[in-house]
Amino acid sequence: MDDAPDLPPLTEHGPGTYRLRVHARGRDTAPDGAPEDAVEDYLLVAWPAEAQPDQIHKQTDHYGAELRAAPGVQAPPQPAATAEDAADQRLFERLNRRRNK
Repeated sequence: MDDAPDLPPLTEHGPGTYRLRVHARGRDTAPDGAPEDAVEDYLLVAWPAEAQPDQIHKQTDHYGAELRAAPGVQAPPQPAATAEDAADQRLFERLNRRRNK
């Protein structure tokens, strides 16, 4: 069962390298519970750009701080260029399928 909402494509300029800015709020409201109503809100902004190191502008949630402070938590390794290209293509195709439903 796919109950994901219909979302606009994040890669409207087609395949390529994009930057993504993520805004989140409400992460500390019920991090371990399952409330009836959604308590977290997210805003994703994507634009075509060359790959760059991550930039963190603000981190104020306590839940995320606990996860980031957990021992042994590391960022996933960067995939090889060919794997990244294949992943980009799969994402592009998936977004197009969702848009055309």
